[in-house]
Amino acid sequence: MMQIIYKYLIREIIKYFAVIMTMVVGIYFIVDFFEKIDNFMNAGAPLTSALKFFAYNLPFIIGQVLPVAILLSILLTFGLMSRHNEIIALRSSGVSSFLLFKPLAGIGIVGALLLFLLSEIIIPISTGKANRIYLTAVNKVAALSDRSKNLWIKGDHAIYHINYYDPANRFLFGLSAHFFDEQFRLIKRIEAKSGQFEENGWILSGLMLIQIDTATGEANVSYSDQQTIDLALAPEDLRRVAKSSKEMGFGELLAFIQKIEAEGYDANQYRVDLHAKIAFPVACVIMCLLGTGIAVRGKLREGIPVIIAYGISIAFIYWVAFSFFISLGYGDMLPPIVAAWAANIIFLCLGGIALIKSN
Repeated sequence: MMQIIYKYLIREIIKYFAVIMTMVVGIYFIVDFFEKIDNFMNAGAPLTSALKFFAYNLPFIIGQVLPVAILLSILLTFGLMSRHNEIIALRSSGVSSFLLFKPLAGIGIVGALLLFLLSEIIIPISTGKANRIYLTAVNKVAALSDRSKNLWIKGDHAIYHINYYDPANRFLFGLSAHFFDEQFRLIKRIEAKSGQFEENGWILSGLMLIQIDTATGEANVSYSDQQTIDLALAPEDLRRVAKSSKEMGFGELLAFIQKIEAEGYDANQYRVDLHAKIAFPVACVIMCLLGTGIAVRGKLREGIPVIIAYGISIAFIYWVAFSFFISLGYGDMLPPIVAAWAANIIFLCLGGIALIKSN
């Protein structure tokens, strides 16, 4: 008997999952499209570049909404079963909440594995291509290298080299910038040990500034312990040029962390992202647990719109909590492993309590 019930549940959940996934990804895609299409139009970028950018962003969007789609499909399945008194019939037949959760746990584990593989294999490649398109088509910055250390960037009549860039703190180390005139003659060179971006520009420390007179070829060299300079290079440009955690698989990110820490740079942000690469896919299992515990109690009888609103609210609260703890990790207020797993532990406990109370 239970095998028949399990097959029925899995079939219904997969059916609603396919519909919800299509709708949620479509809404996310439309919002993202209208948010960024103006940037492409204002930059005069070709339509093909914009379409490629949004297409390459699709795997990332799918990865973000996958746990939400699983939660909504479970709530919708049990909610409709509750309206037709199927939950009451199952409970009166001795079927407990734990038995109903058994096949859903399998769905959550499969979803977590798929999400991990997606973020490990497909998302790093597609996100890297999307960032390069946006950087060259919209920001008009050509990147000769796309890593967080040893960055080479070709700007408007300028070439920049940065030993290492920390996107979380908008801090760079080892800057070398060369500026050219219309005839590509060197007119200015900047060397700095480090730099921090503020509202007025880059505050450079250990600065050497060389101004070159193209008519005479004479160079005027000046030194400064600290000075604010406009490099015509925004942190957003560096963030897109620098290889982000999303563009690296787990193994590559771990090797990158070990390398930059060996060279004396702070890799705290990347360590948080490393743990998050495992923690976030586990949200699929947690959403299954929460969805079962809430829906099996038979309280979702109000209709599909209310069920969807309920599910989106739960997913939103989880996402806020997850992002909040990640931010605390970035700010060194929590250890990386705690920052990545704190939201999961809290919601896992809530889901367990909901499932026990529904029994």
